[in-house]
Amino acid sequence: MAHLLHEVENPEIALKEAKRVTKSNIFIVEWPYKEQEMGPPLNHKISPDMMRELFLKCDLGECHTFFNNNMVLYFSR
Repeated sequence: MAHLLHEVENPEIALKEAKRVTKSNIFIVEWPYKEQEMGPPLNHKISPDMMRELFLKCDLGECHTFFNNNMVLYFSR
């Protein structure tokens, strides 16, 4: 999922569905949780703490994170 999870009405439902249909790991690309010229406003973004909580709720395993200036990659192993 690339720059999409922050747009869905219920991210938990979206992640549970992604888990149901995938045969391997789930990779999520999201905006960094900070104000930027590009991308959605901060109140629409998903914080790293919220993403870790979503991974736990959806039984996706440990949430691993790779940070970049313009994106954050979240994934499970």
